[in-house]
Amino acid sequence: MGSSGGTGSFLPTHATPHELRVFLNGALVECCPMFVEVFPDISRILYSGIAPCALGSLVEVLINSNGAQSRGVQIEAVSPSGAVIPCEVDVDQRKSSFRASFVPRVVGEWQINVTYGREHISGSPFTCYVYDPTKIKLRTPVRYEAGRESQIAVDTKDAGWGKLNLLLELNGRKLPVTCDERGDGLYVFSFYPPHNGSLSLQLSFNDNQIKGSPFYIQVVIHPRSMPTRFWGNLCNIIYIYIYIY
Repeated sequence: MGSSGGTGSFLPTHATPHELRVFLNGALVECCPMFVEVFPDISRILYSGIAPCALGSLVEVLINSNGAQSRGVQIEAVSPSGAVIPCEVDVDQRKSSFRASFVPRVVGEWQINVTYGREHISGSPFTCYVYDPTKIKLRTPVRYEAGRESQIAVDTKDAGWGKLNLLLELNGRKLPVTCDERGDGLYVFSFYPPHNGSLSLQLSFNDNQIKGSPFYIQVVIHPRSMPTRFWGNLCNIIYIYIYIY
């Protein structure tokens, strides 16, 4: 170190306060020791994200701390309307991770804010889609006619974001199905029942079976009355409305 002073450097290995001592000719200089706060590299704090979750279910947020101390971590859940729900952070020292949870009461796109020292970690805020399978509406005719192209409509408008799957079986044999996404949460499935029998309709949303599924509808050869159109003018159409509760 010269007459005008000098510089030094060190590489901290732990995110904890460090005591700094400076010696000159073997003697501790005035104002030492000093204390330096060392924060973790927030870019190394990892979060795997959240899969779509059902309304009213417990949503858990699990974060790999990579050495960060819990006292600097804050997790908030922000509803689609902007309401903020602070989440209590639990620490698992053995796994070097943080855990928080909340229960969403509103369908829609939630934001998860994860901050350390009031600074967002990499990727924050994160998105969590909340859906309500009880809002799905299934619409079908009373019966289907064998040998005619047929349709089923599923309305997911009020259910939130999700992946819809439909499986049809006639007397235990799978039927080919095509899907037409009409927009605004409306899906129309088309199929061709080759003969009469019992039609099984299995419906799932975000890979979860809808309550009441499978539903059963008869396919007949000569029905007394059949709809000429499926979606639009309802004058000559008879429907079963199945609401999932």
